[in-house]
Amino acid sequence: MSIAKRIAIVGLGPRGLSALENLMIESQRSGILNQIDLILFEESPHLGNGPVYAIDQPESNWINITERILVLDKRPEITFANYIVPEFPSYHEWAGIRPSDISENEPDTFPPRAKVGKYLNERFHSLFDAIQPGEKLQLINERVQKIQVKSQTTLKIKLISGKVFEANEVLLAIGHQPTFDDEQIKEWHNFFQNNPAVHLFKEPYPVEGILMNPLLEKKCSVAIRGFGLAMMDVVRAIALQFGEFNSRNKQLSYVKTSDIKIVIYPFSLDGLPMSPKPLNKAIDNSFKPSKEQKRRFAELIGDKNIQEQAGSTDFLIQAISPIVADIYLKIHNNHESLTPEDVQDVVANWLKDESYKHELLTSSSLSAKEMMIQYVRMATAELKTNLNYCLGQVWRNCQPILYKELSYNECSEEVLAELIKLDERIKRYSYGPPVESIQQLLALSEAGIIDLGFVNNPDIEINKDGWLLKKNIKQSSVSLMIDSVLDSPKLKKIDSSIIKELLNDELIEPIHSKLGVLTNEEGIVLSSENKEILPIAILGRLAKGTLIGVDAILECFGDRPNKWAKGVIKRL
Repeated sequence: MSIAKRIAIVGLGPRGLSALENLMIESQRSGILNQIDLILFEESPHLGNGPVYAIDQPESNWINITERILVLDKRPEITFANYIVPEFPSYHEWAGIRPSDISENEPDTFPPRAKVGKYLNERFHSLFDAIQPGEKLQLINERVQKIQVKSQTTLKIKLISGKVFEANEVLLAIGHQPTFDDEQIKEWHNFFQNNPAVHLFKEPYPVEGILMNPLLEKKCSVAIRGFGLAMMDVVRAIALQFGEFNSRNKQLSYVKTSDIKIVIYPFSLDGLPMSPKPLNKAIDNSFKPSKEQKRRFAELIGDKNIQEQAGSTDFLIQAISPIVADIYLKIHNNHESLTPEDVQDVVANWLKDESYKHELLTSSSLSAKEMMIQYVRMATAELKTNLNYCLGQVWRNCQPILYKELSYNECSEEVLAELIKLDERIKRYSYGPPVESIQQLLALSEAGIIDLGFVNNPDIEINKDGWLLKKNIKQSSVSLMIDSVLDSPKLKKIDSSIIKELLNDELIEPIHSKLGVLTNEEGIVLSSENKEILPIAILGRLAKGTLIGVDAILECFGDRPNKWAKGVIKRL
């Protein structure tokens, strides 16, 4: 009788849940149900959903993926360790959504994160509660501090309490990890620690902590570092604390219901706003490449020889530029004064250099507010799109191909870093919020709740009253500062004991100074020196570099957890 192999999964958010389900399904399919023991570690109470999708968070925290395309397939019935785990419905079935019944002209819906979290949490418990905890399945609600190699086939897992467990393989499915403060945040934190009249939030979540801060109960000025999705959640939550949004004749306005005066000053390094997603399926479809364009795009960027010989991101730019040009000209009814080659050149030049200027592109002389007004009109088809907006939506529709073909690619480390940098840059246009989020910012600006006068990289000084924001001749002092910037997963910047210990023991290393861990297609950690196989796997943000496109929930339930699970079975 063979001895069961113990597999540990550290992190039980959406990615850990998906990995767990895949492993159980693959073990059943392979007929080796009794050869696997599972031990699960999750320090938070958010089982299956993780803190990002906490069930008790305010409904003002929105997911930025429309429910129409939130395809989380059902889980089939599984037999594991003589227990029957019931099937669980798809998200659409669970939420009572039939995408085929949704009119193409009906505005897309974007659910609160708490709603998605409820689905994920119920999905986890329907699995876990069907199996009597014991040797075959254990759940440890405690933080893992350190992982050590005991032998070639055994790992030691040390908890913060000092308890130690052993496993034959470990999967790290942990999400966002804390990072070391930069110099600006260090200075602000020291100031805050010694000044009871001000407050610094180094994280935007949970927003409840911000809403309960006493400074918001009186006249207060709030600065938010960052001009992205998290900033919008924070602004929305504060706005709903003191007023409400009203919609009339497709216009959104904000009405205060409190006498408390709040002014919010968002700012970022470039002051550029995100562009919203198209309002509905009909508008979105106008940016979709044809099947032949997608096939050709995948063929070009997925060619291993092209990847290996690439000295820059040009091969990707050359592959996508003709698609963008074709779709842009169709939207503009084949603009007679422009040839496809003209538009391709503009696309390519702008992708290579964001400072490139052309009449087809958004003018850099526009204010952030003017840009947002234009983007809303483009997203609702009230205004013909400029080339930036069109490119972002085409890029979004090509992203699944891009992520599939360029993960585990043959590019050099430098080219790989440039590819990820380019994709991150385009996210301003491809990964944007619902139209309503931008409309809310504009409504708050009209109501005097948001002041965009410091949005573009202001000078910031510390004085006795708080943080003094200065831009040209304008200045304002704020007593509440919120950092809403989510750090990129640079391995050496992570301030997490489990990662620091793995780095110190040289069990993992960054693929590039700006990226995450090198892994193979099954998620197993590799050493770039000798490609040594370790019984440690990583899925998600920490593998950014090997993987492209790691944060979206659809990626958590994509083929990567399945490849990991199949790898475990193969190694058995």
